[in-house]
Amino acid sequence: MKRVYWRPQRVSPGVLVGLVLLALAATWAVERWPRTAPPELQARLRDAVERAALGQAALAEEAAARGIAGAEPTALMGEVHTEVTSVSGSLAAKRRSLDPRWAAVIAAQLWRAGVRPGDRVAVSCSGSFPALNLATWAALDALEAQPLVISSAAASQWGANRPTWLWIDMERALHTRGRISGRSLGASLGGPEDHAAGLSPAGRAALEAAIARNDLEDLTRATLADAAAARLQRYEEARGGAPLAAYVNVGGAAASVGGAEGLGEFAPGLTLPADAPQLGLREGSVASALLRAGVPLVNLRQLEVLAREHGLPPDPAIPAPRVIDLATLARSRALVALALLGLALLAAFHTSRGRAALGSELTGVTPCA
Repeated sequence: MKRVYWRPQRVSPGVLVGLVLLALAATWAVERWPRTAPPELQARLRDAVERAALGQAALAEEAAARGIAGAEPTALMGEVHTEVTSVSGSLAAKRRSLDPRWAAVIAAQLWRAGVRPGDRVAVSCSGSFPALNLATWAALDALEAQPLVISSAAASQWGANRPTWLWIDMERALHTRGRISGRSLGASLGGPEDHAAGLSPAGRAALEAAIARNDLEDLTRATLADAAAARLQRYEEARGGAPLAAYVNVGGAAASVGGAEGLGEFAPGLTLPADAPQLGLREGSVASALLRAGVPLVNLRQLEVLAREHGLPPDPAIPAPRVIDLATLARSRALVALALLGLALLAAFHTSRGRAALGSELTGVTPCA
């Protein structure tokens, strides 16, 4: 009986140094690789940012004209608590959302998803992030797409939570002033379970009055599943037989993402339908239903992550620079491809060394009892 003894070959310091240098070279290439957007997209990104900035200025003027107390310095942030405040919220996130360059980030994500002029894009706007809602409108208008929007009336802390100055009021003012191309197809009360669960009767009545005064269809339903189904049906009617090119989720509207349980299912930024099988999506939300149907998702949540990825200030207290770095806002897929290439080279090198080591060590055959 013979037994083969194998001992892994010791990796020389030179090989280790080579691997480190290869990894450093790949990292350097990823960081220094030119980040460019097509000329057509660059123009649209600039247009999106300008539209968002003009929209913010229009809302400030409208708030001042209405005599809305506490609306300065921005009309896009609310108070810590009012009768229409649905849940707790992050002040830092609300401040971070005010940067008009989010419109360029959203436009770039939609472009990567394949959205082009004339395409129909479904959108869920949240009363908690009026600035992002405006940025989404600005991005879609700059891309010359057709937004199909459904909004939530309630808002979290520091969102659009003034009873007479909700997001759906802002949206109507923006449309009246010619700053956005359309208005919502309908709105729900919003908040927990999408039907203002936990709000006082006065708060619920204020939300219902807001939907009525803005002449919107009330899409509030008794259950979350029914609310998601109602939204999907409204999108189906509005698209007129044309396909949906993308779905944008702003914030965490319950019917859009599936309530509190669904918030963690979707990564921030762009998710393509090919990635859906790995997500283990539950049924009962608009986002999961559309992803399964082949519609890309642009998820505007976890702004600190998205800000870091797209070169926006990590601290919302840092003022936005006047110069727009379009290259960073529209990161090229070449960066990801280059990083993967570097990893592939490392893996191939490691595998080849391992095979060589195995071949050189399987040379001794020693008899044993």
